Amino acid sequence: MKKAFEKWTPVAEIFENDTRAVFEVWGRKYIFDNSFLPTSVISDGKELLEKPITMTAEFGEKHGEWTDFYYMPFEKTDEKAIILITASCENILANATVTVEFDGFVKIELRISNDWEFSETGRSKAELSGLYMDIAVKSKYSSLFHYWPNDTTSIIPSQFAMNSGKRKDIKLPFKPYIWTGDENIGLGVFVGECDRQFIAGDDCITVSGNNTRIRFLEAAPKSWQGRRDKWIDGLNPVTYTFGFHATPVKAYSANDENYKICQITDHEILNSLNDEVVEKVKALGAKKLILHESWSVIQNYGIVKDEEKFKRFVAKCHENGIKVMVYFGYEYSTLMPDFNTNGSKYLYKNQNGNFVGGWRRKPDQRAYMVCYNGGYSDKFLERIKYVMDVYGTDGIYTDGTYVPWECANTSHGCGYTDENGKLHSTFPLLAVREHVKKLYEIVHERNGMIDTHQSTCCIMPTLAFADSYFDGENIQARLTDKNMTFLNMDAFRTEYMGRNYGIPANFVAMPNEGRSIEGLESLTLLHNVHTRAYNFKDAGYETKIWKIFDELGLDNAKWHPYWDNNISSVDAENAYTNAYETEKGLVIYAVDFVGNRVITLALPQNITKLTEKLTGKIYDVKDGKAEMVLPQSRASFFAAE
Repeated sequence: MKKAFEKWTPVAEIFENDTRAVFEVWGRKYIFDNSFLPTSVISDGKELLEKPITMTAEFGEKHGEWTDFYYMPFEKTDEKAIILITASCENILANATVTVEFDGFVKIELRISNDWEFSETGRSKAELSGLYMDIAVKSKYSSLFHYWPNDTTSIIPSQFAMNSGKRKDIKLPFKPYIWTGDENIGLGVFVGECDRQFIAGDDCITVSGNNTRIRFLEAAPKSWQGRRDKWIDGLNPVTYTFGFHATPVKAYSANDENYKICQITDHEILNSLNDEVVEKVKALGAKKLILHESWSVIQNYGIVKDEEKFKRFVAKCHENGIKVMVYFGYEYSTLMPDFNTNGSKYLYKNQNGNFVGGWRRKPDQRAYMVCYNGGYSDKFLERIKYVMDVYGTDGIYTDGTYVPWECANTSHGCGYTDENGKLHSTFPLLAVREHVKKLYEIVHERNGMIDTHQSTCCIMPTLAFADSYFDGENIQARLTDKNMTFLNMDAFRTEYMGRNYGIPANFVAMPNEGRSIEGLESLTLLHNVHTRAYNFKDAGYETKIWKIFDELGLDNAKWHPYWDNNISSVDAENAYTNAYETEKGLVIYAVDFVGNRVITLALPQNITKLTEKLTGKIYDVKDGKAEMVLPQSRASFFAAE
């Protein structure tokens, strides 16, 4: 096992017989028993499945039964195990390649072939008429649900559609990824990279109760219809690549390096990095400094105008205990010297053959969205090595790098043409996964960290290879101090909290008229998540919160969240309370999203006094109750005595 992957454990593979195999990875276990699909998925010692995952093949009115399973070990290393599986059902047969990787991703490459024999009157006629998969996760572990993308296009996430929240009965068109779970564990499903050979319409994916059904076929494959399977003119196998990923994908860390971050986005500051900037960052108490896109002259390339000056700046940060992380993203710039040669190959294209994106920035350039199926990955990774080795940086902040946006650039293998000649897009999830896995290895070989911005996209096969993520940009305009309801509590616990995935999260904070840093952080801190400001002014408020976490030891506390809190409670709607058990005593967090009304906190009987740490105000506690009036959407931390 490579040292860069030390947060995981080697894949353990056990074959109990020719038709039963057990695979263990960090924190999780997958069992295959007379099936080419998992029959048991265990995370944190808990069985997630109510019943084995099944693939149902229909033959007219008849549901076929899969038989004749055989498992063959094919390849085994610390980082992955591969087995081959065969099975048959009525007059079809299935061959599957199952790959289990060390981060817990299970990829299944399935081939379904028509049975065949020489006789013209034999079983060579195509009889398969439907195919669907059922995944039933136990109700107690599937209260929340997430899918991606959140709109009909993945290129720009909608600010009006919330793709995370409470699991409910719903029908969806093809989506490449879905997840269901609770605040601690769950199961992600990689449905596929494209909708080819899935049913069209709005009910490709159906959630009913705790069961999710994915419908592949509702008739014989189109290439099989009206034909017999002949030796000289065969019915091509129907192929699908899909997978599963139990969460959390690694151990969650509450390390303050994941949130004591100053992020500079101002173009002028990034073009004049100096000792004064270092002093400002130091004064905030930040442990990491993220330099946004303008740190590099060419977008997403990592090159500065004055290398010696930049190296001195990084060294000055290090002298003051500040790590430096630099922006890399999702684009390929017209300022690149080889744009004429490689642009058309590297970039995403839509179904009209045009590039997508095209951010304009200084110095003047257009930066279009790059597809990591197209060959730019190698150059990107070489630049990461360069900036860490030569400039001395401590890691990278990636923008969109972990998101497999839709692409129809057939020159590098994306997109497909249907039987009517129409070009469709594909989602290059597996290419992005391999790209970020290599990226993770390069950065962690150098003891660095990766923080990624991935609006609405919680896809574990890629996100597993980030150290933290930064979400919430697309919904900023929907949030105000007086109305946080668009981002409901179920949605936050699903997408923005990170514990269920094993990856710490920060929340994007873009204060504006009616939307303050204090208001945004009151919501995020309710979930033990910190905001990340875009300027020094707003970061000053975050510093106050950091000091409270340090003073009270909240990072190392036992946290009792509002949905599972038997220590404190509040008697009003839209008001919430958490509790922290620390070495220094009990700490209560409270927020009232209505505000300016009398609310009552119920507390343990031995508590007699509360001291609010941001204001210094003291509240008496009588008979386990404290009355108070809190301002609307403002965080309050109470040290209990």
